[in-house]
Amino acid sequence: MVRKYFKISVIMVIVVLIILSVSFFCYKNINANKEVTVNSQLTINKDVEDYINNIRIMDLSVLKSQMIIGNEDKQGFNFVLSYTLPDGADISSDTNIGLQIEYPEEYFKVLGGNMSAITYFHAKKNSEETSYLTYGAYPSIITDENLNKLISTQYSFKIYIFIDQQIIRELYIQNSLGSSKQRIVSEN
Repeated sequence: MVRKYFKISVIMVIVVLIILSVSFFCYKNINANKEVTVNSQLTINKDVEDYINNIRIMDLSVLKSQMIIGNEDKQGFNFVLSYTLPDGADISSDTNIGLQIEYPEEYFKVLGGNMSAITYFHAKKNSEETSYLTYGAYPSIITDENLNKLISTQYSFKIYIFIDQQIIRELYIQNSLGSSKQRIVSEN
């Protein structure tokens, strides 16, 4: 009987030692891999951040537009945003970059919303070119007078630049009034 308990005790000690050594091995390898991943991610994020900081928002024009919906003629706005991507960036071409416009309060009151949709595009390597995004917005009710007043007045619009769904950069730009020149009011 004593011999039976001794065998069971020895087997249990061996099992416990095996479990402890496997646990230690897994813990050691998981932590080593975790550190490598974190360090690699920081390097990638720095390259992406540099790329984002070098995107230039050139112009924001607000234009009057019309659309026929059913048999009704609707008036609204076209927001045309021009931007230039940086040249010679060390960034993956499958990185998704997004742009979004936050409207000032005067447009919010008319449109009933304070933001455009987010438009995503892929980063480009070694290609400094100016591109354009157009957002249309059609309020349910607006008079010609109010529409023309909004278009002919200069406002500050906030532009968000995203990587995937994370805001990386925010800046303000004033809409142009018949001029292709724009200036950034302030940057956060």
